[in-house]
Amino acid sequence: MLRLIERNANRCRREEQSEIDRLNNLLAIRVQEHRHKKEQETAAGATRWCACFPMPFSLHLRRDGGGPQAASCYRLKFRPNPAFTPPTGRAMVYHGMVGELWLTSRSYG
Repeated sequence: MLRLIERNANRCRREEQSEIDRLNNLLAIRVQEHRHKKEQETAAGATRWCACFPMPFSLHLRRDGGGPQAASCYRLKFRPNPAFTPPTGRAMVYHGMVGELWLTSRSYG
């Protein structure tokens, strides 16, 4: 893209400024389109990533006792499911995830 930088500076300034404004507007639109496209790609990737959940895990949920909040405290243990075959290379990370999730009434209520 070429544009006239200087030609009789007094006459060109108004035309140049309107051209600069037009180009900046086009650039802003392109940047917004690019951001929107990236956001859509990220959302689609997250959807694909979570689509196989919870199949990669063996889950065990139980109430945990031993305290005054025993009735409202749950423990979720998870470990890799040996029968799970990852549909993508990224989903292979699930095979390395092991842990516990504790839920209390304060967590969800």
